[in-house]
Amino acid sequence: MCKWNLLFHLTIIYYVVDVPLVKKMVTVVSLIYLLYYIIATAIELSPMERNYSDMLKSLHLLAGILLITLIFAIFLGTKDKSNNYIYILRYGILISMLCGIFELIRFNVTKFLMKKSWLTSHGLSSLAILVIALSLVIYLISFSTEEYTSKIEKEQLLLLAYKDALTGMPNRASCYKQIEEMEEKGIKEYTMIFIDVNNLKTANDKYGHETGDALLKMTADNITEIFSENGFCARWGGDEFVACVFDKEKKAKKLIEEFEKRIADEDAKGTFPFKVSAACGHKYINPSEYMDPLEAIREADGIMYENKKRMKSASQA
Repeated sequence: MCKWNLLFHLTIIYYVVDVPLVKKMVTVVSLIYLLYYIIATAIELSPMERNYSDMLKSLHLLAGILLITLIFAIFLGTKDKSNNYIYILRYGILISMLCGIFELIRFNVTKFLMKKSWLTSHGLSSLAILVIALSLVIYLISFSTEEYTSKIEKEQLLLLAYKDALTGMPNRASCYKQIEEMEEKGIKEYTMIFIDVNNLKTANDKYGHETGDALLKMTADNITEIFSENGFCARWGGDEFVACVFDKEKKAKKLIEEFEKRIADEDAKGTFPFKVSAACGHKYINPSEYMDPLEAIREADGIMYENKKRMKSASQA
């Protein structure tokens, strides 16, 4: 088996072998073989009187030992059970190595054959390289495809973990993540807004959950369109939403007014068979009086609740 084919096998095996002890064993045997090969080549090229054929036999013996070591490594040196396509590479390398062994046998028995045949006139090294190259291509395509598919699935699961299934907007987990990122960026000036949809219970109990879902989706769409470009927003849970504006309180108030106008316009359209409205509460935080965002949410929630009570009293008057 030619040294390049052997080197190719070593490279591929190092790519998949992950058991330290097996990798060390392959390294030691490979270094012994390489050192002996260098010495034999140096002696062949030097004027020293030495029977090179004897060294070549020893070199072939070492190559055979290395082949057996590599076969052992590729079958017992991988512990990653998640690699479903390792068998392609294993058996491709095994077939290739068998071709190498036959090549060693052919080389040593040629002189005993009376006439030349296909076996004596053609080496098997080329076939060995072809087999391993083909198995490597199939392995890499299969493994890469599975990795890509797995990556896409993980990204989709991660997206679902931070996405509200009903409204399509970020959920509470996403809100917590946004707050973490906000603190990492050192944002100290912001306005936290808490929004509560009115009459959701009436929509669900009297007109069905489809009507209630439609009310939530309409509210979520408007919140996303108005607040997402200036900070972040999320469905906090049930009929409650949170928005955060990274700007002065004046900017936040302007956006809240725009949101309230849109909800009033929706009510005027008569899309829903009941009054459509939402209560808002906001808490402005400046750098000199910094407050933890979660605490700001609780403050905004309390202000929203007071506004909600006033809205209810006004509607009953």
